[in-house]
Amino acid sequence: MKKYCSENEKVIKNYIEVKRFKFAESTISQILKAIEKYQEFTSYKDFKQFNIKSVNHYVRHLRDSKLSVSTINGYLTSLRNFFEWLCSQTGYKSRIKLDVVELLSINNNELNQLNKSINKDYPTLEQAKTIFSAVKINNDVDRRDKALIATAILTGMRSESLRTLTLGAIDIQKKEIFQSVKTGVKTKFGKDIFSKIFNFDEEMRDCITDWYSYLKEIKLYNNTDPFFPKTKRRQTEDDLAFIFDEIEPDFWQSHSSISKVFKERAKQANIRTFSPHRYRDLAVSLAIEKCNGDFYLIKAVSQHFGHEDTRLLIETYAPLRPKELSQAFEKIDNNSNDNDFSEEDKQLARKLLAKMGV
Repeated sequence: MKKYCSENEKVIKNYIEVKRFKFAESTISQILKAIEKYQEFTSYKDFKQFNIKSVNHYVRHLRDSKLSVSTINGYLTSLRNFFEWLCSQTGYKSRIKLDVVELLSINNNELNQLNKSINKDYPTLEQAKTIFSAVKINNDVDRRDKALIATAILTGMRSESLRTLTLGAIDIQKKEIFQSVKTGVKTKFGKDIFSKIFNFDEEMRDCITDWYSYLKEIKLYNNTDPFFPKTKRRQTEDDLAFIFDEIEPDFWQSHSSISKVFKERAKQANIRTFSPHRYRDLAVSLAIEKCNGDFYLIKAVSQHFGHEDTRLLIETYAPLRPKELSQAFEKIDNNSNDNDFSEEDKQLARKLLAKMGV
């Protein structure tokens, strides 16, 4: 029988209320699961008893449970974020030490293992062009799917952001997109993301522009309507079957509908199926290539993809291009306007170069 701690339940509830507007329900569920697992291990002791001994025992327990490194990292990350918040709350400030909270992390060997296990197998630009070109325009669903594929490739937006993308979020003249709760777009952690429709392929870019004009001028959609409307189901005249060739100004209920489009269109093009997120990887790769080793541009690309911490983008993709990063490092050190780059950026570049043996 579970023994709940009423004080713990109060602070957990407060934490979830604070974070709910930022996270999807699925993320909230993962956070609660991580906290619950820790409470089970500690027999529901008051969080005020949080200490280095309990942390070390719990981390060792997770390692001994034969869970994957990815799963362990997920549990520890959620738990660490919770206790980082908790140590700033009244009644806990003197009880929970931040340096102890930081121990809720995987070690360097596990981190390297996790990075190596990440699937880097994403489509080439040629494969992306193939699936795009294979969509022949016969109806509105074809038009939407073709524009969806083009937008995913040229922006690298996450599926949930694509699902909730509104016309009002797009400046079609400047080829810019403002992903924000203000424009109705759901982003990871609810952060505002200013992004570009890159010109990796002119035909795809024109397709997006044409689709925007079609929705505005022909379908008479307004700024709060979806850029990728869901499919309208209608019956044949004899009521014996359904036809799926029209759209209606409503949002898809789940981003799984986007995955389904990519799967069906890849099958139609007779090429391997990649998830929408793998096309995001392609967009990141193409954008970094366009930077030509300019560290300032890489910082801009990092923000475009919603990563304020440049390290996340660079540590994931830069090892593939050590020569370009070396050139960026030289530019940083020799740049006459030294203030353009922070000391943290310079140290990051030096650390990454040393790590890669450049």
